[in-house]
Amino acid sequence: MQTRHCEQYIFTDPTTNQQYLFLDTPGLSDTRGIEQNEINMNKIVEEISLLGSLTSIIIVINGSVSRLTINLRLFISYLHGTIPDIILENIIVVLTNVKKYESSFDLKVLNFNRNTNDLKGKKSLTGQTKYHNN
Repeated sequence: MQTRHCEQYIFTDPTTNQQYLFLDTPGLSDTRGIEQNEINMNKIVEEISLLGSLTSIIIVINGSVSRLTINLRLFISYLHGTIPDIILENIIVVLTNVKKYESSFDLKVLNFNRNTNDLKGKKSLTGQTKYHNN
């Protein structure tokens, strides 16, 4: 199902009673073209500003594609221009359509915090999540 508008979902951890708000947003490869992608990005930033705060960003990427699409490049550029750098240090990337450790997508090309280190080892783009890009 395709998300056309920003939708909020709240989940509560039953053990800690901590609430987590997720903002589901329209995708970056809208079939209606690049103009619609720009509209979607503006919707996302507007919705974030209404939230008042933001802790992290989760980006879901097709892991079977080995290079950046133009839409993803534009989105990364847009993030650098609109989101505070501290948030860019808390980005979580989820790769779909691949088996564990078999993605051809090179995470270094994302370069969110411009300090990617060795992605085969212990640090991710956020400096917090461990993964291997073999």
